[in-house]
Amino acid sequence: MKAVKWMLLLAVWCFAFGVMSGPAGAAEPDYAKWGRVAMQETAKRYRMDIVDYKHLGRQADNSGHAVESFKLILKNGQRSFGVTVNIRFELQTEQILQIQFIEDHHSITGMNPQFRYLQNIVNKGECL
Repeated sequence: MKAVKWMLLLAVWCFAFGVMSGPAGAAEPDYAKWGRVAMQETAKRYRMDIVDYKHLGRQADNSGHAVESFKLILKNGQRSFGVTVNIRFELQTEQILQIQFIEDHHSITGMNPQFRYLQNIVNKGECL
């Protein structure tokens, strides 16, 4: 059932994104591919509904790598919290180097500032 909700959310997001992108045939933004990866990996990791999504930006460095960052809001019954997903990849080949998940319980639940940095970095071979 959760998989159906996730797929429905993804379909709605893709449709809305396609409608807002402009005339037919217009290219999607550079971050769209990474947004799909962020949503897929978050859904696999947390098994919760993704109720909101935001692209936070891209940071590139001099080594030919970049990090795309996204904020996703997850909900399961009364429990909800934010997750920042950072996807580090090679600019030239677009090979994923690592995916980092950072939970933010404060911004959603009103708890004291409590950020739990997950050191569970997912290598490309484990996440795709």
